[in-house]
Amino acid sequence: PSSFVVQFFRKMKGQQASPPKPNSAEFCAVTFIGVFLSLLAVSAVDAALRHHEYNGHEMQLLIGSFGALATLLFAAPVAPLAQPRVVVGGHLISASVGLLVDYLTSDQYAAVIPQWVSNALAPALAITIMAATGMTHPPAGACSLIYISGNASIKSLGWLFVLIPALSGSMLMVGIALFV
Repeated sequence: PSSFVVQFFRKMKGQQASPPKPNSAEFCAVTFIGVFLSLLAVSAVDAALRHHEYNGHEMQLLIGSFGALATLLFAAPVAPLAQPRVVVGGHLISASVGLLVDYLTSDQYAAVIPQWVSNALAPALAITIMAATGMTHPPAGACSLIYISGNASIKSLGWLFVLIPALSGSMLMVGIALFV
């Protein structure tokens, strides 16, 4: 076999790390309660926000990256990537980068970069800045992609997207994680 194929399958094995060990029933129960309560709270606020409009579109709090955030907060709470300052800081960076890149994509502004390029550029920049600042948080990396590739409802939020859903949603979930 070619060295490329061999190297590919070596990478698929991982870095000699073993998979996580199963957790206790008590840990799993606390994980379930934490995930359920935090996403229930975000979902309840989201449902209330949907009755309000901003720029002609309904507001929202619930975004897909919060599922991954719940995984880190409650199933890996001691992981460096799950620490509160990293969660909030990562979301602030990533949402802001998504908006800034949108200025280079949107017909409303400069439109110097095609949308399909921006879909890769925003998360690449956000993740790089998070890494450079010590704020690497994987769900936050998704936040920039959610905005840059988002529909009119998401894009209509503009800079409000940084506050609602990125910061307020992540802070609500971190707050619940601190009590569970």
